[in-house]
Amino acid sequence: MLVESTDVEGAKVYEMIIKQIFQDLQLSPSVKDMRVFVDPKEVVFILAIKMDKTSNFTILGDVTSIEYDKESNKTIIRVKDENYLPNILKKIMA
Repeated sequence: MLVESTDVEGAKVYEMIIKQIFQDLQLSPSVKDMRVFVDPKEVVFILAIKMDKTSNFTILGDVTSIEYDKESNKTIIRVKDENYLPNILKKIMA
């Protein structure tokens, strides 16, 4: 990733923010290259992304192990990859 700006310190902050957003959205593996141009004096923000092919959809059974306990009448879901936990919780709690 390359962040260009007339404000050197600002460019570092923008880079940190962009990296965090892409990590939170789990887009980092899909991004091949990214260029950013920021000019706070002219109020310009340009973001160009070269995306890699994204993966297919993920099935719950691929990232969890699911068991049903008859005695307690509970379903137990063990998450194998915590990267999927926020999305799993959103679906379960909806």
